[in-house]
Amino acid sequence: YRKELWDISSFLFHNPETGNQEYQAAALQCEFLRRNGFTVEEKAGGLDTAFIGTFSRGEGPCVAIFSEYDSLPGELGHACGHNRCSHGSGRSSKEGHGGAGDRGNSDAGRGAG
Repeated sequence: YRKELWDISSFLFHNPETGNQEYQAAALQCEFLRRNGFTVEEKAGGLDTAFIGTFSRGEGPCVAIFSEYDSLPGELGHACGHNRCSHGSGRSSKEGHGGAGDRGNSDAGRGAG
């Protein structure tokens, strides 16, 4: 999954989308979460490009991981590094639920551009 996350980050870097216009960025991250066992709610909070990914093993603490994936306007693109925030939060979401074992932990993973 690390290469997949790197590929997503690279795609976001080369295809910047400014705030509330990150349709490709949101779609890629939602698909990653789904492929990794998360339930995904798109258009979270009434925002077209926001989402919430949830993974649960039952009772236990909940961990929320937030990410930004919008770019700066004009030719600045992802000088803000938000493409890397997406990579880090995706990795945290994947490793968090993968390492939960049978402890009954829940993870919620992220997203508002």
